[in-house]
Amino acid sequence: MPRARVSAGGRVEWFGDEVEAAVTEAVSKRLDKAAMMVAESAKASMLEPKSGASMGEFTRRSAPGEAPASQHGEAGLLGSVTWDAPLDLERRVGTNLEYGRELEEGTVHKKARPWLEAALMRERSAIRRMFGR
Repeated sequence: MPRARVSAGGRVEWFGDEVEAAVTEAVSKRLDKAAMMVAESAKASMLEPKSGASMGEFTRRSAPGEAPASQHGEAGLLGSVTWDAPLDLERRVGTNLEYGRELEEGTVHKKARPWLEAALMRERSAIRRMFGR
């Protein structure tokens, strides 16, 4: 769609606002999809087999460097991972649970169990393709 058009009588018609709205909508839809992909990847990483200490016959803790193990299912970190759109062209993926950050970055007492940035890195190529890069 052209941004402006000059008619035969010399009248200029401006379409910039319509073009901007269409581009913003298209990019917003792609950002939504990207945020969903990262959130789902983060959740999936918590359900993968872990190599840390045994927590019983069927469960293991995560080792440093692995995504955290889902110890409480949907009632814990796994169920809290979500995304939102605070602005048209901004998306946030994460959790409201403080220990989510502690697991991601590590603490003085526990080495990091990265789950969020790792999910973004896993999805980076697919996200770039969505935006034509």
